[in-house]
Amino acid sequence: MTTLPIGPSGPIGPSRPVQRRAVLGLGAVAALGATLPILRAQAAPSVVPTGEVVRASDFGFDAVDATDALQTALDHPTADTVIIDNVDQPWITRPLFIRRSNLVVIVEDGVEIVAKEGGFPGANDSLLSIDAEHDITISGYGATMRMLKPEYTSGEWRMAVALRSTDTVVIEGLALRDSGGDGVYLGVSSTAGSPRHCIDVTLRDLLIDNHRRNGISVISVSGLVIEGCTVSNTVGTNPQAGIDFEPNYDNERLEDIVVRDCIFTENWSVQINFYTKNLAASSPPVTARVERTVLEGQSGGMPMFLIWANGADDPTGHIEITNCWFHNVQTSGALGLLNKSSDTFRVSLSHSVIDSWDTPEKYYAPLHIAADQPDGTLRVDHYGAVDFDDVLVITNHVNPVFNARPYRPADPEPDVIPQLTDVHGDITVISADPITVELGPDPVDVDLTFDNILIDSTPDPLDATVTVTLDTATVDGETVVEVTASRTGGLTAAPLAVRYEITGPVAERHDLAGHSGVIIISGGESSGTVRIPVGTSDSRARIVRVTAVDSDRYAVSGAGRKVIALTPR
Repeated sequence: MTTLPIGPSGPIGPSRPVQRRAVLGLGAVAALGATLPILRAQAAPSVVPTGEVVRASDFGFDAVDATDALQTALDHPTADTVIIDNVDQPWITRPLFIRRSNLVVIVEDGVEIVAKEGGFPGANDSLLSIDAEHDITISGYGATMRMLKPEYTSGEWRMAVALRSTDTVVIEGLALRDSGGDGVYLGVSSTAGSPRHCIDVTLRDLLIDNHRRNGISVISVSGLVIEGCTVSNTVGTNPQAGIDFEPNYDNERLEDIVVRDCIFTENWSVQINFYTKNLAASSPPVTARVERTVLEGQSGGMPMFLIWANGADDPTGHIEITNCWFHNVQTSGALGLLNKSSDTFRVSLSHSVIDSWDTPEKYYAPLHIAADQPDGTLRVDHYGAVDFDDVLVITNHVNPVFNARPYRPADPEPDVIPQLTDVHGDITVISADPITVELGPDPVDVDLTFDNILIDSTPDPLDATVTVTLDTATVDGETVVEVTASRTGGLTAAPLAVRYEITGPVAERHDLAGHSGVIIISGGESSGTVRIPVGTSDSRARIVRVTAVDSDRYAVSGAGRKVIALTPR
């Protein structure tokens, strides 16, 4: 392999010393990119009863096993809206099914739908399943659907919510917890005549926590929006990912996917995984965009964002990653591409920060591109087709910051050594030591510029002052408030992310739709703005506060807080 030190020659930019206080504060709160609006139709909750309405309690309530009442309500032949109402006790249930289309289900604030102990003996028993139905909305701001994860020691398919070949489905506001498989599964129906994919699915403002296999599994979909969701603590059986995009056959698809304004945290093995090995050149193009999303705190050994391809037979398309913050990059890299031919879909990473200062040593470089699988199989001759734009890496590790691996060092040298091909862009690295970059032998059409900023100790405060303001401060009913963070001083050419918190008598995912808690100020910009959907959940007039979180990375001007007045509906 060719190891290129950072220096003044070739594609590698020169090292340059900088004033410590001008850059070190980027270590834990920096993030890149233009701030884009949150595009949502309404603030939460967004659904009200319409048409003929039935309530689950109309069909009785059994505190030991409420399955019959719940299923009877869901099966009601003429109801337009089914309300699962708050009876001040959990709805204990066996598997439930939505077996009709054109239905709105409202799960009231405070409701718990809980898996019955011993009630899910089958490996495919899910808490709620929807098979080949269309035009369904499930809204549950302030409500929880919970399974009994410790009970499920075999199998990986007991999902909290399982969608198979559905068309036009919205699931919003719920907390989905503790399944034996996935929090949400998007798969393929066995019903004759059903398409081999889900169509137009929206997952909005969900808390998806502590599932056994994946937070979300996507087998086949055309049109998927995941927004304002927090996916956390996935652990139990592989892949153990926040989201796993993994088709089973080449007649399935991953197209028109958007993930935005989400948090993926403490999912064991990988935060976002695109496993395209089972697709083919004949499959529809892979098209996905991940934006304004936080990936943090991963203990397992794979890169946080992993793209695992099958080689030269992959489809075309484009996976875009933009305005994202890779925070606390533990034991693994941030972006990893395995066995992705340069003749297949492109990957781009832009306006994003990778922060691994004072985290455990990594198995992978922060940016890792390999010609083969981890076991050395399925090697391709040319690997790459990757673009970088305005990417910042912060590290005090000794690993190469960028590692192109044509083959594993433990393997015999192949007759044809793969070449890194068609890779372009600019990467800034803040590091404790001069970095190295490994491009492999004889790279082809590779134009990368690395600017290495050297520092000599643990980050000091960034010499900047932050002020938080509200453009809209009074809420009556439902609206969107704009929160702006402005900065003065410091290294204004570099991006800065300001953590904020919202405190007061409010319910997250009810008064406030899901949000990441980070305001991004782009490099070269003096301010950044987030738009937070807000509603008023009850008749009380309340004051809540948006406060910039204190940090040793910047100084907060004054109290650093503004208020939102929530007035009665």
